[in-house]
Amino acid sequence: VSDEELTQFYSENPVYFIQPERINASHILVSLEDKTTDAEKESALLKIKRIENELKNGADFAELAIVESEGPSGPNGGNLGEFTKGQMVPEFEEAAFALSVDAISSIVETQFGYHIIKLNNKIPESAVPFDEVKQSIYDYLLQEKSQNSVSDFIESLKSVAKIRIPGAVKQKKL
Repeated sequence: VSDEELTQFYSENPVYFIQPERINASHILVSLEDKTTDAEKESALLKIKRIENELKNGADFAELAIVESEGPSGPNGGNLGEFTKGQMVPEFEEAAFALSVDAISSIVETQFGYHIIKLNNKIPESAVPFDEVKQSIYDYLLQEKSQNSVSDFIESLKSVAKIRIPGAVKQKKL
């Protein structure tokens, strides 16, 4: 596979190399998963409202997440890393993608519990740089050429082959 073929494939197929918009967000979660009684659910709601008030009064989001969040991302300051649309539950995703960078959401309820979300960064849709996909394109084109060569070789063998099946009965033409 030549360098020209690689760059031609990259330029002729831009749709394959688009990274969708993605965000980096953090959250503080007060879980509802193990809370079954109305009193436990009310206690969880009171806790998230207290956390929301602390944030409004200037508390550090990451520090509160470390201390208060009941999710696995809590020890990391609530950071969930980067994600695209379709990777989180709809209520969470809608709230997170609607935020502006460094903004903090109001309380968001999902099947997992109550969340407060902070948007750390928003990365717009963009093309993946050629250097990052060059090897993948090479592998794809090499496989494609190999398959075509094998198919062509088999067809050339079939065109000159005389295939006889021993014991086969010839059918009469009507």
